[in-house]
Amino acid sequence: MNDEIVPAPLPAAAEALLVERYRAISSLSNKWRIIVILARSGSEAVVPLLTHAITNEFAGQVFSNWEADYFPRLLDRMGWQAQRHRSAYEFLEAACEPSFWEERPLPQVPDMATFKALLVKCALLGLAISGRPEALAFFEGIRSRPTPGWQGNPGSVVDAVFWYHFVQKHGLEKLRASLRGIP
Repeated sequence: MNDEIVPAPLPAAAEALLVERYRAISSLSNKWRIIVILARSGSEAVVPLLTHAITNEFAGQVFSNWEADYFPRLLDRMGWQAQRHRSAYEFLEAACEPSFWEERPLPQVPDMATFKALLVKCALLGLAISGRPEALAFFEGIRSRPTPGWQGNPGSVVDAVFWYHFVQKHGLEKLRASLRGIP
């Protein structure tokens, strides 16, 4: 892993304040900026917070279009944590399996099939963002599964491998700019 791409941790007091504020807010749209800050520079204590947000916190809630678009991005935010923390990496690896999302209560969105495919795609992107060598081995493992093999969108795996190499070469800030369409 390229140490230059790993953000510095937050001071413990700042992280505690952000976690406290996060817990006091109910909607994803109002929590988003806090999530971004914690995911980019939080300690391992942030991993269970993100895991809970992804798997339980919003279960059954009817999402706005904005929330339906941003919720899957929690998984690529987990990739920032996976750079440092094995538990985040392991969560993402499990979340790459389409069956993971069949077993979970999810937020309510108009097109659940597309939403679940996007969750898998963002979990794959999270692994790519982690920059861990085992992520590349995981992607290769998906490719080598016997038919019918992996039931997800194979294009998402190709994208993840591309972004993995992109992050290794250019760093996460360049990735963020690329995903936003900023030069």
